[in-house]
Amino acid sequence: MLRFFVPRKWWRVRKWLHLGKEQGMPEALKGVNKFLEKEIVARREKLRHNFGLSVGGKSDLMSYFLQMDGDAPNDDKILKDLILNFLLAGRDTSALALSWFFWLVASHPSVEKKVIEEVQHVMGGCEMKGKPVPTRAEVSQMHYLHAALTESLRLYPSVPIDIKEILEDDILPDGAHVRKNDKLVYAIHAMGRMESIWGSDCCSFRPERWLKPDDGTFTDAHVPPFHYVVFNAGPRNCLGKDIAYLMMKTVASTLLHHFKITLVPGQKIEHKLSVTLYMKNGLLVRLEPRTP
Repeated sequence: MLRFFVPRKWWRVRKWLHLGKEQGMPEALKGVNKFLEKEIVARREKLRHNFGLSVGGKSDLMSYFLQMDGDAPNDDKILKDLILNFLLAGRDTSALALSWFFWLVASHPSVEKKVIEEVQHVMGGCEMKGKPVPTRAEVSQMHYLHAALTESLRLYPSVPIDIKEILEDDILPDGAHVRKNDKLVYAIHAMGRMESIWGSDCCSFRPERWLKPDDGTFTDAHVPPFHYVVFNAGPRNCLGKDIAYLMMKTVASTLLHHFKITLVPGQKIEHKLSVTLYMKNGLLVRLEPRTP
């Protein structure tokens, strides 16, 4: 995180001298590489015993990369980079988004009630017909849940800031001049709380802002794409946006249907300095099974 905001020469000198945050970076990278190497070796071994079939009857990205005909990465470093990218961009971001979502929902009982009512309606009753989780088709019908997750991400985006490097001298639409090799930082977290974009209730958790007033279905057509850049926008729109929503809605609907989530009192919810929006102390909750 700090490398983005200090001159390159400065952090490189600190890296060479093993000072400050740079002191622990080499050991941290060793730990990450050791984990990835162990997983790659173990997966190759399992695939060999299964004669190239998916491990345990399940498919996953690592198995897919290892079995690509003619295009499989021969270099383990490339494979490790691919896997690490998916872990950071796919797993961590969705997990962090759910942490903030459950905190907001537990703090807003009216929202929780509406989510549960929608899940029960879509699933066909409070018993969910004996199924532990909803199907993909059923998840797609949960518009209020989709709106609640979108609203949660507006206030607590998994990636709170983003940085672009300027390729050529240019002038931005507002008249600002930018020079080649400059870095342009925009704060997604701050944009989600700007009254000029979201109105006087910009800091309120209100999923209804994402629902059509006539039929209650989800819509983001009224929001210019570059006002809500949680998943980036334009040509750089996140390729994993749909699968991220599918995962988050499946987990959220299942947990909220089966359990009442109560926050442990006295805990301090605050951010951790990182490229992603971690909860510094995690989220402590109590789970109580819901009675039919």
